Amino acid sequence: KYETAEEKQIRQIKEKKEEVRKEAKLKVKPTYDQTKELLDKGKDAEADALVNNLSDEDYEIYKDIRQAERTKATTTLRELLSVNPQKAVEFIRSQNQREQERLLDLMTDEEYSKYESGKNE
Repeated sequence: KYETAEEKQIRQIKEKKEEVRKEAKLKVKPTYDQTKELLDKGKDAEADALVNNLSDEDYEIYKDIRQAERTKATTTLRELLSVNPQKAVEFIRSQNQREQERLLDLMTDEEYSKYESGKNE
């Protein structure tokens, strides 16, 4: 199938936007990593200050990166709970305080029961 001039122009605009987005992620990822490292060390105020200093545009990218990481952590937790609750407990304990709280809060009652059983093994 041949694309019309208009379709080609739309495709090129989408490709350019995606390229700009990838470059922006590369720029913001080190700040995300540094923030995560500070949170892991319990330096929440310093982490918050880093995030607060981001431009609005960079903050949107930061949120996208954070959401992808959270989704990955949630998926990992749910997989571990279904296979090995004790490993799920270890996984949660390996996270920073904020992430531990988030993961515990999102569990269903059934998942939390499995988590509790993993703590007692």
